[in-house]
Amino acid sequence: MAAGFVAFVEELLDPFGRATSRRMFGGHGIYLDGLFVAILWKDTLYLKAAGDGQAACEAAGLKRFRPSSTEASYSLGFYAPPEEALEDPDALRPWVEIALKAARETAAKKPKSRRKARRG
Repeated sequence: MAAGFVAFVEELLDPFGRATSRRMFGGHGIYLDGLFVAILWKDTLYLKAAGDGQAACEAAGLKRFRPSSTEASYSLGFYAPPEEALEDPDALRPWVEIALKAARETAAKKPKSRRKARRG
């Protein structure tokens, strides 16, 4: 994956929070303020979605992330926003809000580690 695309996506998402990335599984994970909100895979941005947000992505006909084209039944709850959203922050906003909501819900479901629990 081109490093320039990773930097472009981080800059694109910066208005929504502090955007950072980490290499993972041949792509990159994108985080906003520490929340895992997106996957960069083969120069495509896929934003996280769950619940009503996932239904909105499906209704809009967004492309769903599939790590392998040979496994049609295997996919994750991440969707590529419309092309115009990559050029217009206002068009991107509803899709990022869906991703942030899904990321917050996922984070809230994760049990706190014992180490962190002991500190607090």
